[in-house]
Amino acid sequence: MLIALEREAGRPTRELFDWVAGTSTGGIMALAIVHGKSMEYLQCLYFRMKEQVFRGSRPYESAPLEDFLKKEFGENTKMADVRYPRYYFK
Repeated sequence: MLIALEREAGRPTRELFDWVAGTSTGGIMALAIVHGKSMEYLQCLYFRMKEQVFRGSRPYESAPLEDFLKKEFGENTKMADVRYPRYYFK
């Protein structure tokens, strides 16, 4: 749905909203949106994350998720660095 919305608006999703939110992997998607990733990129990111992070049975190891996020968003990136759009995640 966000891919279609972004195409129709002709603008990145992050420019269309004042706030983005998500829970669990949705929070990671919200983080990618505020970092300016396109919706097509997010779709690929989600499937890469599924393959690289969520392997085996629950509870999943935390190290693969941490490594994935550091590679994707940077080693020293802090949520407090994000100014717009605002974010909220649990």
